[in-house]
Amino acid sequence: MNIKHLQNHQDRLASWLGTILLVGIAALTTGCSEDSNPPATNTNNTTPSNTCEVSAGGIELCDGVDNDCDGEVDEDHDVGMACSVEGCEEAGAKVCGEDQISTLCEAPLSCIGDMGMPDEGQPDMHIPCGNTCGGQTPICDVATDTCVQCLTNNECANGVCDTNTKSCVECLGDNDCSDDLACLDGATTQDNRCVECLTNSDCTDQFASRCDETSGMCVACEGASDCSHLDMSFCVYNPDNPGFCIECFPGQEDEGCDGDACDPLTYSCTDAEIGAAMDLQPCVSDSHCHGNSYCVPVNYQGGPHGNYCMPEYNGTCPPKFGGGQQGVATIDGNSATVCTISGDVVTPEALAGFGQSCPNGNADCPHGGQRCEPLGGGDPICTHACNTAADCFDGLSCAPLGYCHPAFN
Repeated sequence: MNIKHLQNHQDRLASWLGTILLVGIAALTTGCSEDSNPPATNTNNTTPSNTCEVSAGGIELCDGVDNDCDGEVDEDHDVGMACSVEGCEEAGAKVCGEDQISTLCEAPLSCIGDMGMPDEGQPDMHIPCGNTCGGQTPICDVATDTCVQCLTNNECANGVCDTNTKSCVECLGDNDCSDDLACLDGATTQDNRCVECLTNSDCTDQFASRCDETSGMCVACEGASDCSHLDMSFCVYNPDNPGFCIECFPGQEDEGCDGDACDPLTYSCTDAEIGAAMDLQPCVSDSHCHGNSYCVPVNYQGGPHGNYCMPEYNGTCPPKFGGGQQGVATIDGNSATVCTISGDVVTPEALAGFGQSCPNGNADCPHGGQRCEPLGGGDPICTHACNTAADCFDGLSCAPLGYCHPAFN
């Protein structure tokens, strides 16, 4: 075949193919809506007649459908454009999002499941961690392809997640502990513990004032230094009993009470000045009493009446102390011999109030054993009941009236 004949044959073939293409397009456009262009492919085919019907109001959505019948699908969106995938060297491609408006970047097959592992030219269907996570490491860390205890706090049934070691720990800070506990740092975060105290200052109970560094618990004191943060000066301690902190010891008030007496029942400082209470006056400790007197319990008519200063017996007892000498245990726990009163008929207040004026009668003499009488024919004064003249001031008698009065001539 010569060159000219070959050229004529090629021209006829091209003309023939063009005719076939035009006939095909004409066939496809049959039935399209009046406001549409012939589609390139009939992706909106819903009937056997292969017609294109406008959908979505003619607005081209990102849904794989030729919504405006212009022969193009998703032309208003960047479907198919290249995009980058984190952790994957090969580019991905844009695909339609679920909202049919936006697009998402779909990873290439070579990166699906392996988060950047090389595909060596073949699709790599690697499963992260191999579905082997469980037991103590139930969580798959896809980024490192390893099984770990946790990635977030929600994955720790107790405690919090240390995101550096990806392990569950009891605490990382005080806020991770409840009930006013503190986070004690260990050698590693795995050793961290929620504890009651970090230092003695965290322990505010006088019976548990020392912070045990090993257990992190508040325990009994072992020395005065374990009490100073409570403003207490002493630790009552011996190896057989738990120690406890106190403000003061009776007889050693100068070390803790600044001149006031120490209450021997509570070992706390009072506002009672040392040596300020005279005989027959109420007292809180032996040191509260003036001179050589002791603070002792007193009864009245068989019942307890309180603690009062009574003079030490030195061979004789002063007037009004008609009860005589008696060995007693003082309020401080000391043993002493003191002069006592006749508590079956009179109270310390009645003895101390002898001689007070009582213009209103007995109402002005309210204490046990007191009564208002015009002694010696003068104005009435408060006197008191007695057993013998020993219960009265010098020069006064008891018989025959049963209360202290001037002796009859």
